[in-house]
Amino acid sequence: MSPVNNILYRSVVTPFYRQIAGAFYFLFFVLFGIQPNFKQALETHYYILISILESRQAFVIYAITCILYFIKCISFYANRVIKNEYHFLQVLNGLPSTKRLAGFSFTGILLLLPVIIYTLLIIIVGAGAGKIAGLYAPVCLILLLIAATAFCLDYLNRKAASLSAHTFFRLKRQPATLWWFILKYMFREQFLALVIIKLISFCCIYFFVITDNSVFESRMMWLILMLCLAAHSVIIYKNFYFIEDKLIFYRSLPLKPFAILTSLFFCYAILLIPEYWALRALAVLHGNIYEYCCILIAAPAILTLLHVLLYTDDLKMDGYLSLVFLVWILFFFAGFTQTKWLIPAIALFGLIIVFYTSFRTFEKVAGKEKST
Repeated sequence: MSPVNNILYRSVVTPFYRQIAGAFYFLFFVLFGIQPNFKQALETHYYILISILESRQAFVIYAITCILYFIKCISFYANRVIKNEYHFLQVLNGLPSTKRLAGFSFTGILLLLPVIIYTLLIIIVGAGAGKIAGLYAPVCLILLLIAATAFCLDYLNRKAASLSAHTFFRLKRQPATLWWFILKYMFREQFLALVIIKLISFCCIYFFVITDNSVFESRMMWLILMLCLAAHSVIIYKNFYFIEDKLIFYRSLPLKPFAILTSLFFCYAILLIPEYWALRALAVLHGNIYEYCCILIAAPAILTLLHVLLYTDDLKMDGYLSLVFLVWILFFFAGFTQTKWLIPAIALFGLIIVFYTSFRTFEKVAGKEKST
């Protein structure tokens, strides 16, 4: 390994994989641990690999996942290169451009190694199944990502001084609202967890909703939807304590409780855009516009309810998950009713009651704790 590659490996690649190791363990468990046996796990992944080659929708999902991982790699390097202890990386700017790009290409390949390995599996399986024509798209995608990573790392390294004065991926005009702060926190600090949960949620809902009418069953769809919404509780829990621990200044702002509640609802409505898109087949394919409209209101209302439940007490994760389980049971059985409008009505009524009966008390206690 050359000195340039060794420096980049120790200062960039190794810390990157240490940071995301937990997310990879969780993803590996989801992909292989939930199957009854290893043979069924292999059959499932074989079907996924073939679907990427045969289905345009599956390839788009795969491409979006790869691009999101690419963005994570670039943002990691951007946040690292602006730190004072990593200013030594700017010494690489004095090297010839070919040698510098070779080093960043090596680093980019190592950072993109998970998607490169998965693409190689697609190529091997596709070649074995005779799907040669479908191999060009994933191969071109991964080659473009490797090249883009090398050039982006080189650009960020040369512009490190200017980046230190600005936040990476920062918009010039940002709304100073609570929902915007929460969205930025989720995409910056919970990026991998967000990608994993949204990807699993989207796939579970999408591939069930597009089934034929003879197989599709409304109650099963609500069960899957409630499970996917319950999975967001990990993100919601961190959002709550981000607001309470990092956004202390918002207590001194003239924000009415209704404005806070509206911001939370709007934030979680934006978070559920992938699920809204996955569920569009409920209205288009199955012709159930009424039930789809109920979901549009009920889903963000349930997530907001899961958030405001944290105002009821200073809950640890285990206690909070117990409440999440109770909420899931409630709405799971509510999904059996024929009058679907009751589900968003129950969610909206419940979050309003819980919020207005617990928010003031929680704010007083939290305010005293912060002042002491």
